[in-house]
Amino acid sequence: MLPRRFRPICCPSAADRLQCVHDAGVVRPPALQGGAARLGDRGELAVAFVEYCLAVPANRWGSAVYSTAQLKTIQEVARS
Repeated sequence: MLPRRFRPICCPSAADRLQCVHDAGVVRPPALQGGAARLGDRGELAVAFVEYCLAVPANRWGSAVYSTAQLKTIQEVARS
């Protein structure tokens, strides 16, 4: 298990990588229609859900260790 100080740093990093995958999946080629498009939509929802499951606990853990300004800075640095 990660120490309390590192959890809020690692989870947003992983959530951001998933957000990149999700954003890339939103722009799909027009050739995907019907069943393939529905399958792609479900995959995007699954990625968004996992990202949410990482981001929410990270914010909760982070608020116990860091101030709001520090937590926001960590999130912005993790996204760059």
